[in-house]
Order: sequence, then structure tokens, then C-alpha cells
Amino acid sequence: MRYHYWHLHHWRILASNGVLRVLQQVHFLLTDNKNYILDLKLSHLLDDPDLAHKNIISIPGVIETGLFIDLADTVIVANEKAELEFIS
Repeated sequence: MRYHYWHLHHWRILASNGVLRVLQQVHFLLTDNKNYILDLKLSHLLDDPDLAHKNIISIPGVIETGLFIDLADTVIVANEKAELEFIS
């Protein structure tokens, strides 16, 4: 059963920039378990990413946050000119 739309609507209210991920601009993209994927920009929560992850993952129906905490010592960021920035 797909994640109930009310929950998605609730998230979209909390983060007005929430967008359901779509496939080829026609269908909502679903996970293997037939759940929607909601992309949110919650930059204000990233002051404490560990706490944000724990709070978000504790919400019923949330499977994963997409926050990759403590998985890398260095992040490589490239801009549109292919210039690299190394952040440790």
C-alpha cells in the first residue's frame, strides 16, 4: 500500500518546498515497496544533522532520510565549470 497522501501533504506544509519526485514528468516515482519519494530542502535542520536524522527517522512511515552522516572524511563538490572544492 502506498504511503498515505495525508502524510505527504503534512510534510509539504512543514517544508513548503517539498516536491514529489516524478518519472519522465508523467508519473510519481515510487520505491520498490510502492512508496512515494518526497524531496525536501530542510537546510535549517542541518545545523545539527544527527539530531535532524533521528527526529525525521522517528516519524511513522519514514524509511530513510538521505542524510549520509559519518560516512566520509572529505566531500568533493564540483561546480558547473568542473572546478573542484574539497571539504574536510
